[in-house]
Amino acid sequence: MLSETATLPVATDWSEGPRALVTGAASGIGEACARLLVERGYYVIGMDLRRGMLDIEWSLGSVVEPKHCMSAVELAAPHLAIHCAGVAGGGPADSGKKSHQMTADEWQKVIEVDLNGAWYIAKAALQEGTCESVVMVASVRSFLGSRAGRGDANYSAAKGGVVAMTRALAVEYPVRFNAVCPGPTDTPMTRKGLTQEAIAGLLNSMPLGRLVTAREVAECCISVGLNTGMTGSIVVVDGGYSAR
Repeated sequence: MLSETATLPVATDWSEGPRALVTGAASGIGEACARLLVERGYYVIGMDLRRGMLDIEWSLGSVVEPKHCMSAVELAAPHLAIHCAGVAGGGPADSGKKSHQMTADEWQKVIEVDLNGAWYIAKAALQEGTCESVVMVASVRSFLGSRAGRGDANYSAAKGGVVAMTRALAVEYPVRFNAVCPGPTDTPMTRKGLTQEAIAGLLNSMPLGRLVTAREVAECCISVGLNTGMTGSIVVVDGGYSAR
């Protein structure tokens, strides 16, 4: 209960400050992006299926629903949007399934989330009108495919589409559109999607000898998003994985 002399905290006025929307902000690269933006003084709206651990405002919803994307963008009115939400392809790490064995639903789910979801966010940002910069988190898989021969052509196809879409939008609109392509990154999705043997194989193939951290990818995303001389750029942060 408030005492007679107590005062209510003064509400923060974010009207003049920088604003950002981060999708997939509940974990992994999205969480790292949101955390780093808060550290840099941004008012951040996180969009995800669930609330994350960060003390930010959340817009709960799925990127496969255009109306959810529009609601998140309208709530955020962002100057910067970083789209991180996505799912992995290929099924369980030990399934051994090849791409031709995936069902139509397995193919479509990854395309819907990873490619269509990126489009719905981009479209909402363009319609809302405040956004100056959009960063799409793609993957080195967009141009490498699967070096391990995993059966997840759906993922490579979706991320390749994100890169092509990003470049097309950069030419068509004054909003800056760029893509960041992480390599093997230490996130819950990576740990869940790969066996320990597969991770060990990745480490042996990376000049840095370790997985890239989510914060390292986030630092790249924000630097790219704030660089006013960049649009239509595709930036790789992969510990040298694609250089071999």
